[in-house]
Amino acid sequence: IFKRDLSIPRIPNSILYIGRISPIKKVDMLLSVLKEIHDSGQEFKALICGDNIPSDNKYVDDLKKFVLENNLQNVIVFK
Repeated sequence: IFKRDLSIPRIPNSILYIGRISPIKKVDMLLSVLKEIHDSGQEFKALICGDNIPSDNKYVDDLKKFVLENNLQNVIVFK
C-alpha cells in the first residue's frame, strides 16, 4: 500500500505522463486534449516524463514544436 509523502507539495490540477515517448503511446493525442483543456480556460500543469528511442527523435521534436506553436510552454513541460 502506498502512502502519500507529505514532504512533496501537492499541485492542484496537475497531469503527469510517465512512459516512453513514442507514436504508439499517442502522446500527440494527449497534447491535443491538453490544448483543448487550456483553450477552455481550465488551469493545469502537465509534466511529460520519458525517454524515446533514436528513431522517434522527430516525433519528440514535433511534440515540443506543437507545445511552442500553441503557447503551451508555461503549462506543459518535458523532462
